[in-house]
Amino acid sequence: MSKKITLYAYSIENEDISRPYSDFAQKFHEKLSTTKTIRQRYYEVNTETKEVDVLSKSVCMEGNIVYGALMRVIPSKEMPGLPEDYLDKEEISFSELEGAGVNNGKMSCKDLYYFILDNKHVVTTIPNSRISRFRAFVNHFLGTDLSGNLYRFSIMITQPENILLQDLTKIEFAGVNHSIESSNQQKSVGTQVLGIAKEMLHSLLGETDIQPLLDKKILTANLVVKFTDKGKKKMNEDEVKRAMSAVITNLSENEDVKFLTKDNKRIKAGETILIHSIDVDEVDNGLLNEIDLKGQMQAYLKEIVNLGL
Repeated sequence: MSKKITLYAYSIENEDISRPYSDFAQKFHEKLSTTKTIRQRYYEVNTETKEVDVLSKSVCMEGNIVYGALMRVIPSKEMPGLPEDYLDKEEISFSELEGAGVNNGKMSCKDLYYFILDNKHVVTTIPNSRISRFRAFVNHFLGTDLSGNLYRFSIMITQPENILLQDLTKIEFAGVNHSIESSNQQKSVGTQVLGIAKEMLHSLLGETDIQPLLDKKILTANLVVKFTDKGKKKMNEDEVKRAMSAVITNLSENEDVKFLTKDNKRIKAGETILIHSIDVDEVDNGLLNEIDLKGQMQAYLKEIVNLGL
């Protein structure tokens, strides 16, 4: 039996713009060499719920490459935290966690994601709507959340079929309702975007009560952002991709954001994301064969590097 898995590719950026290179994988290697146990590799997401993100598996490979797994763990009433003997382990598996009960009380693994990275790229099973979770964990783990030189991860873009990126003229936001996670707050960016458009519609129509029409979706209010002709002349293809990535990263798959071309063709944002589907062997308990998964993720990372992306 095999299971189809979608891999997402991200480019790595650092807010310290004085450095012309990334040392991300190197720092990850160094941190892993000084943190040997789960106790040193987990991050409390919320002090009230006690949910934690755990680097449950990590492998340092040749060429400054790191493979790993990230778990989101939810405590139960019977088990409000990871047991001490688990905190002292170097790795924990999904099966171990689900069986770590006292009187049948178990902790739950809410999510399990895999990643492989080098200095410039991350290939992962984490979709762009949840990459902020990985970003928060990584910056906490490396201590860059304290220095302010945060690492960021931008979804990689592929050129849609029969469309030139230079022909894009507008970005249309419609039906976006989205929150971006951070370590200490949530900002409903999409709601603010639609709010601006609706406020403008209200102001144009004066005292007319259009809210019932908006609620029934008889009318809709979209926000359109234009690429300026002057700005586009200065942009090469990589810069256009970065602008698109800035819009798409953190959007969920069902959010209605489209790119418009000069001849008014509409391309859904999701159609521009660089993704790769693989078939991974499943073991008897329904979990993935991690050796097979790691090999295929490593091959895809190598493919991205060889293409010069």
